[in-house]
Amino acid sequence: MPRGKKKEKLPKAESTNPEIKQEVPPPAPVATTPPEAAQVAPKAETSRDEPAKAFSVAHNNAAGLRLLKHSRFKQVQLQFAGDAPPEIREQLEKKHWRFRPEEGVFTKQYGFEGEAAAIISARRLYGELCQKLTRGQGHGTGI
Repeated sequence: MPRGKKKEKLPKAESTNPEIKQEVPPPAPVATTPPEAAQVAPKAETSRDEPAKAFSVAHNNAAGLRLLKHSRFKQVQLQFAGDAPPEIREQLEKKHWRFRPEEGVFTKQYGFEGEAAAIISARRLYGELCQKLTRGQGHGTGI
């Protein structure tokens, strides 16, 4: 079987005229920073020591109660406007909610069921607590 033809290497074209010189332009200067980067503000550094923000799920101003979701710590939080009444504090402790005095909130981890199930059960409890708190104040259901 015949093989393909070999390609012949062509010699480099050289100028026979000595007056013609091939000049190579000098390389362009390299900028250390692009011009658009000089106009962009530096990015703020974040630290794990900074408090992360909680997302508000529900709030009731009449009852003075807020339900918050904290995705970073995988927990839901109940925040009272003032101090929680003793009977509500006991109810929360029975349902395994923990009080964090430095933040002034009651917290509960999501658990194995996940975030959605934790928020559903926390909303149920939130509704019950709002009813208890607003009944004592003479308001309606408060939900």
